[in-house]
Amino acid sequence: MKTFKRHRTLDEIQEMCDLQGVELRRRLYDYEGNDFVSLHSPGIVVLYDPQLGRFQGQCDELHFDHRQDRTEDWYAALLNFFYTDEDVKDSNSGKTGV
Repeated sequence: MKTFKRHRTLDEIQEMCDLQGVELRRRLYDYEGNDFVSLHSPGIVVLYDPQLGRFQGQCDELHFDHRQDRTEDWYAALLNFFYTDEDVKDSNSGKTGV
């Protein structure tokens, strides 16, 4: 499995969501102290912890998370969405509340 330099910041995830038409819900994270933001796209929901870079989700009956060693293209796309080989663009985590 490919290795990455770091997980993406919340600001980077927001950019990725905007570019790919994925709904990012961050109200609970921003204002109520929740550790996760949620990403929604038709048929899939993913929870992402921008502090630790962990994700978990569900697509139909399939459950998945950041710890699995999967080889499917869709899982590689998720890893590339949440992780990068680039240096940090901005040290701000994007958390505005609490």
